[in-house]
Amino acid sequence: MVDSSEIGDIYEIKTYALYKGFEFPVIGKNDQGYILFSGGYSELMDKLEFSRTDKYGYEKIVEEENLDLIYEKKTLITDFFD
Repeated sequence: MVDSSEIGDIYEIKTYALYKGFEFPVIGKNDQGYILFSGGYSELMDKLEFSRTDKYGYEKIVEEENLDLIYEKKTLITDFFD
């Protein structure tokens, strides 16, 4: 067991990709490429040929060479122990 006073900063790290100039969260990777996600419908989802996976979610598998950039965002969590 570790006391909370012994823990320093806590961060959340998420992976994102730029695809055709738009930023999308990366929710996974498989043999075909990176799985991009978008919540909520927009005409952009149709234009970029995302598939609807649930009521508010759209996904698309994109090969790495078709992504402009893959990167991580690191966010400080300030209320972790609250």
